[in-house]
Amino acid sequence: MFKCYIKFVSIHRSGNSSSEKMKRFTLFLLVPLAFGGAAFAQNSSRDSLDQVTAATVYVKVGAEAGLLGLTSSGSGTGFFISEDGYIATNYHVIQPLIPVYSIAYPVVTNTVTVIVNSGRKNYQEFPATICAIDKLNDLAILHIDDTASTPSLKLHTSDDLVETSGVRVFGFPFGEEFAVIQRGPEVTVTTGTITALRHNDKDELATIQVNAIVNPGNSGGPCINSDGDVIGIIHMSGGETMQNFGVPSHFLEKLMSTIRASGELPSSCSVQFRCTPEGSSLFVDGFDSKSSSEFPLTVTSELHTFCLMKAGYEPWVAEIPVSGDTSVDVVLKRQAPIALNAIVEIPKTEEEVLCEKKSGSRELMTEHFNTDKVFLDWEQSTGGLGERTWFLEKSTLRQFEADGLLHSISLGDTSWTDYIVQTKMKIDGSEGDPRAGIIFRENWRGFYLFRIHRETNKAQLAYHSKHPFGWVILKERELGDVDDQWHDISVSVHGKEVSCFMDDACIFKTIASFSDAGRIGFYSVESQPTFDSLSVSALTSVTAGKITAEEPEVISYWFTDRFSMSEEAWYTYKNDETEPHPWIYSDRGRLISAGTNETFNAEFTRYSLGDFTMNLIVTLGFGENAVFELIFGKTTTQEYALRFVKSISEIQLVQRSNGIEKLLKKTSMSPEFFGYVNRLNVQIDQGKLNFSSSQGDLLEYSGKKLVNYAGRFAVSMQDGQIVLHEFNGTSIGEE
Repeated sequence: MFKCYIKFVSIHRSGNSSSEKMKRFTLFLLVPLAFGGAAFAQNSSRDSLDQVTAATVYVKVGAEAGLLGLTSSGSGTGFFISEDGYIATNYHVIQPLIPVYSIAYPVVTNTVTVIVNSGRKNYQEFPATICAIDKLNDLAILHIDDTASTPSLKLHTSDDLVETSGVRVFGFPFGEEFAVIQRGPEVTVTTGTITALRHNDKDELATIQVNAIVNPGNSGGPCINSDGDVIGIIHMSGGETMQNFGVPSHFLEKLMSTIRASGELPSSCSVQFRCTPEGSSLFVDGFDSKSSSEFPLTVTSELHTFCLMKAGYEPWVAEIPVSGDTSVDVVLKRQAPIALNAIVEIPKTEEEVLCEKKSGSRELMTEHFNTDKVFLDWEQSTGGLGERTWFLEKSTLRQFEADGLLHSISLGDTSWTDYIVQTKMKIDGSEGDPRAGIIFRENWRGFYLFRIHRETNKAQLAYHSKHPFGWVILKERELGDVDDQWHDISVSVHGKEVSCFMDDACIFKTIASFSDAGRIGFYSVESQPTFDSLSVSALTSVTAGKITAEEPEVISYWFTDRFSMSEEAWYTYKNDETEPHPWIYSDRGRLISAGTNETFNAEFTRYSLGDFTMNLIVTLGFGENAVFELIFGKTTTQEYALRFVKSISEIQLVQRSNGIEKLLKKTSMSPEFFGYVNRLNVQIDQGKLNFSSSQGDLLEYSGKKLVNYAGRFAVSMQDGQIVLHEFNGTSIGEE
């Protein structure tokens, strides 16, 4: 008899600075199981055990957030992977968090220290340099100078691992709790077996699952096979499930290949930046460096945050471990705010559109989904992560998860501009609102989507933004019954003109300017669609369009911004819009700091907003004369602001028009507003403003002078500090 049960499992990283938890809905299947897996060889030599112990090091990290004087210390495990001082660990070990009320503050890592022979009389403590990172696989490589008598471990990177094989895990669980005075803790060794070897659909080993005991502090420790070789790097604990996870060694071998061949790490290096346009500003770790089209810069060999900025352009941000001569070419891209107001559109007839669609073209791609060889290289995403849920079956492309997450697969070339993409699609029903469609002009910023809703019988043209994660619905139309039969779906793009077809009927013809080039792909949510054949043809002789509108009316939008390092939707400037200045960037939020008589502004460049609901999680720093503003309805001539003045504990609603400021309303606020995490909500709906926070309703206003147009959103800080943790926006009206 097969039995099953359903359970929520708490998964967390095993670093010792804090736990990063995720709850997953997991189905466990209990089946009779007989196995004869060999335990770890009992006759492993003492010398072999001592060698691995000696190669395993204790890693201590010191960091600070800058806000409110907060500091952080974390610890984890590492191990030598070469005789010239290179040490492997996890990325999350060297980037500890500062959690306050479940909010993680952005931090800057100040010190990384490695203790060799930790806990022993002959312990040695060395400052370490971060010289390579792999965030995706949670890996980092450190370097120390003095390694005269330290053994290194060999990486096992072949594909001959077997479930139930014995393993040993080395590390420092609970960190300082077991430390011996200043020597650090001694190594802990636990034994177990490989319980699963989890591959992706490229047949690449992605995760090693073991049942050896793992606790916070084990992060970065080696998982050793019976030959004493490293098969994986422990990075995540399954808690009460006793199923823990390691990064396979082949990812570490790939990261090691980026290290200088000489094995010598310089004390400084030259970083060459070439960017377009000229006159951009380069900031290193938040500090201004040099303005030029080329940026030769000498920095210490550590992990640095580089930011290139120029007024009117989206910033470029990268976290770079500098361990030698590095050259980076950067092109800053202009991103005009997107107006969300309605514009009249003069559509073409269906006959005109179909005629243009069938005019001269050349084939770019044809797929019959009958071979895995090409399919394995296509990029898949599930809910913004790289999980793969698409597969080929009987010469069709299918997606098998009927959940509420976005499932996409992209192929082709991001340089493609004008083309027609055609496919046959069938949407299998499920509970909720099953929907699927064609992705086009997909690139690093996002993609357009022509999707069909089976349950509600609607077609939509939408744009999906990856940073921040969200949607803008541009067009919507009622269809007849959408059944589970095959439908011909196609999209034609030429310049800014987009035409969408279903069964040879033109559903939408409009102008769209979010993206002028990109790949094609397929999309699914709450459905298990099937796609039969694909063709992409370049347009070569399409007649110029007759549409006079610049943008369609936006039906609805929403976005969520949690401020990862890749976020580039904000432009930050000091005092005025011509003097760019970055926040302190990290994967845990954005921090800006303003001194006396200085004002730092951060403007959300991705959308101009009409009626909306905005939710923010912010922390404001101290400063007797600190002034914080939430700015909305911002245009070139006017704006509105909710101003928080610490010195008089007052909230003010002001209007600024052509340089003249007018106070519309004021109310008192708690002195504790500064210095704590605040959840703020601003709602603008048909000339009415409602503002509330975690302290309750704070201000309401309704009047002719209130904003009744679309404008940009921004925050401002004077004589203080602010951390932005989360930012959510939703249009008011139809979702």
